[in-house]
Amino acid sequence: MQLWKEEWTRAGFDTRILTLADAKKHPYFKEMRKIIRPLFGDSINAMMFYRWLAMASTGGGWLAQSDIFPTNFPIKEGFLDNLPRNGKLSSWQSNALLSGSAKEWTRVSRLLMDTFARANGVEIEALVLQTLQEEDSTNSTVQFLSKSNVQVGLIYQSRRKVDCEKMGAGRAVHMAHPYMETAFNNKLFPIEIIGPGPAINYRADAIRIFMEDWRYQCGGSNVLDRR
Repeated sequence: MQLWKEEWTRAGFDTRILTLADAKKHPYFKEMRKIIRPLFGDSINAMMFYRWLAMASTGGGWLAQSDIFPTNFPIKEGFLDNLPRNGKLSSWQSNALLSGSAKEWTRVSRLLMDTFARANGVEIEALVLQTLQEEDSTNSTVQFLSKSNVQVGLIYQSRRKVDCEKMGAGRAVHMAHPYMETAFNNKLFPIEIIGPGPAINYRADAIRIFMEDWRYQCGGSNVLDRR
């Protein structure tokens, strides 16, 4: 989480870790808890739903999972009055990277709560969001954007050589655990590991090295020139 905070701060964002206390401030909280608590109590799956209310109650903006790291982010889009797509709730990669105004986070929270039963009681937030997407053929409820907006894994062409073209196409990079294993298996992991691994034990160090390689090799900069 420290590395995540460092990278988003470097990109110019005022980062905040959402809490259950933030969600409890929202008027929908008791209703949402009544819907999801019988199925999975206070597990991580429950917290994934509560974070929607937390985003609304704390003013909206960008939500990024702890394994999402910013790349091509003009800081002007971090301000609440200048969010992409006029603040309309937008999904840049499923439930991993989203943006929207506080009003939009509340609006879509209501839709997710109403969609939950039609999603056959699934316990994973991403699947409820997928159900909402499938039912909305006009893409008017949430703007689900191209998956190319978020690259995945250690985008190396060869070990320690970054694919600058791919990195230039996305807004962020997703460093989930499976992507680390894939890089390791493809001999693209930036750390020499004696023995079979596992690579996930070195995940934070590998991400830090990759982000530094990207900045050095590709001229990557996610800090706005404020002149």
